Amino acid sequence: MVAFILGDLVTGGSALWRDSKMTAFSVNGNKVRIEDYQQHVNAMNEQMRAQGQSLNSDQTVQLNNQIFGTIVSNMVLHDEADKIGLSITPAETFDLIQGQNISPIIRQQFTDPNTGEFNRAQLLTFLKQLNAKENYSPEQQSQIDQMRSMWAETETQVRDLRLQEKYLGLLSKAIVANKLEVARETEYNKTVQNLTYVGRRTIALPDSAVTVADAEIKDYYNAHKDYFRTDAGAHVDVIYASIDPSEADYKAAEEDIRSAREELIAGKDPALVLSDYSDIPYADTYITSEDINTPSMPTEIANFITTAETGAVSEIIPQDKNYLVAKIISRKQAPESLLVSHIVLPPAGTPNAPEVNADSLLATLKAAPETFATAAQTYSLDRNSSAQGGQIGWLTEAMATNYIGKDFADAIYSAQVGVPFSFTSKYGRHIILVSEAKPVVDKFKVALAAKEVTPSTETQTQIYNNLSSFLTSSKDKDLTQEALNAGYQVLKDQLISSSQPSIAPGISNSRDIVTWTMQNKEGTISPIKEADEKYIVTRVGKKFSEGFMPIEVVKDQISALLANQKKADLLYDQMMSADHSSLEAYASAIGSSIDSLSFVKYSTTRLEGIGVEPGINAAAAVAPLNTATPVKGLNGVYLVNVLSREADAQASDATTIKTSLERSLQGMIRATALQTVISKAKISDNRYNFF
Repeated sequence: MVAFILGDLVTGGSALWRDSKMTAFSVNGNKVRIEDYQQHVNAMNEQMRAQGQSLNSDQTVQLNNQIFGTIVSNMVLHDEADKIGLSITPAETFDLIQGQNISPIIRQQFTDPNTGEFNRAQLLTFLKQLNAKENYSPEQQSQIDQMRSMWAETETQVRDLRLQEKYLGLLSKAIVANKLEVARETEYNKTVQNLTYVGRRTIALPDSAVTVADAEIKDYYNAHKDYFRTDAGAHVDVIYASIDPSEADYKAAEEDIRSAREELIAGKDPALVLSDYSDIPYADTYITSEDINTPSMPTEIANFITTAETGAVSEIIPQDKNYLVAKIISRKQAPESLLVSHIVLPPAGTPNAPEVNADSLLATLKAAPETFATAAQTYSLDRNSSAQGGQIGWLTEAMATNYIGKDFADAIYSAQVGVPFSFTSKYGRHIILVSEAKPVVDKFKVALAAKEVTPSTETQTQIYNNLSSFLTSSKDKDLTQEALNAGYQVLKDQLISSSQPSIAPGISNSRDIVTWTMQNKEGTISPIKEADEKYIVTRVGKKFSEGFMPIEVVKDQISALLANQKKADLLYDQMMSADHSSLEAYASAIGSSIDSLSFVKYSTTRLEGIGVEPGINAAAAVAPLNTATPVKGLNGVYLVNVLSREADAQASDATTIKTSLERSLQGMIRATALQTVISKAKISDNRYNFF
């Protein structure tokens, strides 16, 4: 019996341990398992892929953090909504998804990008297909299941957005501007002021002018702890070696380009030469001087192309970490670009396509080219261009080659303007119309060979081995100092958080190093890792838990803030003890000059040449005229003289000001209320245990 009980305890304890290990994060004790969080991440990635978007490593981390923030926000929101009986009914959900009040999330997905109009028919067709009970092939069923999963995520987003709107709407409606606020704002904004002032900025005082005590820093920290909330994090020393090409790598790249030059001079097929020696393939098309004269093209190459004779080969041109050589294959004169339209005809028997005889249609269009646009809208399979009457747009020869192929470019540039003609491509049969041609310019067909100098495997191995040997020889020594002595780059005492995408500014794609740091103990030195063309070693320093940043981390930040306040106090005391009966006397005393401000209102947000200094706004509104009035501001002190105070003909009345105040206050509530509730929640983020 004892053995049974102990076994049950051990088994249960083990299950609890496994459960805690699989928790990505928790909010007020409610756990989110890693697989559930990953499902949200995968769903968002699928949506972005469906929209043709791709993310790099750093952007992926930022997206993951965004999803984390959204889930936390929604969990807190649902908790708060449950407390007050707020919910989204099935009827509301239906109305938001396919009723009369379509959610902006749905509206965005089914809006025609050309017209900006919401396409309700397309939405309803999509939903019908999504819910159809049909026998699909395994591949089709997989696609349908994926679409259903993505749509379920979309519906959740719609409900959560609506719940947030209702919650914040409920809070914001409880906010009104009181009579005293309205009266004050109305009175102070009736006038506009012109004034002069003499100012002394706190930045002009050296830091040695004031002293900030540790006790003052501690008092400020304790009184403003919410400002210093943070994820779990650590201090870390980063040592790295850039993976740069060696001298031998430069020589190898130059030798490749030298071989390419020799073979181009010998008259070998430029496509084969560039295939053997260049990083970029041969482009069998013509380009213009405008294409050539770009910031990315070396001036020597651009000048050579525009001035050399056909068959000439340039010298080897170095550019940064590249070697280039060019050969003029041919030159000609032709229109810079052509305005092209086309009709892609459907093959015979295409379902739901209008029947059309290609030869008959071509004959009709030759006789009446002005009907081309209508024919394109009726018959063309290319729905993107058919909506524009078949118009593709202005095409250079290079653009035309990229669009369909060299044969297409040759065909349109040998065509007669205004005369439709037939053309066959891999997409089927086209009827093409060149409607306009730009002026004739010089064009060049060029074989441009380019070779980037990159570190070879041997070079990378040597850099790695040197760093490895350094680490072995530097055990039990001051690692960062030894690294500096050895010529390595050192970022000492970097502060990282568990959610940031990279280990340090300038070192991208290094999220795995952040994860490693968070998973290891203080003092641990990492294995050599590669990121952003660098071999990187890190040493974990002092770590801190989620909650508030340690005071030693924010000490300098608080000290600078308090020092600025003390400088303002010091300057104000000096101003008050000096002769400030006039601006001239004060300006002379401090070696400054008198400046002016015009049309200042109590509500003016930023003051020209000063920035945000609400004390000056207040003085402008209420200080007596032609009297030197001292003002202690946020970033300096000012002696202000209000020269005139005139009625503002455009001043708002009390009703307008009340509406404006309430809109501002309600906007602030909408922007901050939920975040304030989230800041009070107990959130534990363990995602760094997984990635």
